[in-house]
Amino acid sequence: MLLTLVAIPVGWVIGYGFGWLLIQAFSSDLYRVPFVIERATYAKAALVVLLATAASALIVRRRVDGLDLVAVLKTRD
Repeated sequence: MLLTLVAIPVGWVIGYGFGWLLIQAFSSDLYRVPFVIERATYAKAALVVLLATAASALIVRRRVDGLDLVAVLKTRD
């Protein structure tokens, strides 16, 4: 979860740069698309990432809890 919290602002910056590059690439003399990203977009994106991280952590936790630790430690590589 800590890694996700550190990665979210980095993702915002990378996403902003990628969006700006796409807008610049598609701009021509005939038309231009304004580059507008609202603050709510960042909040929604962060919420989706945090929910996906929490769901993944719960799935992994459930699978780890189901392991027989004695049997796992006895197996040889």
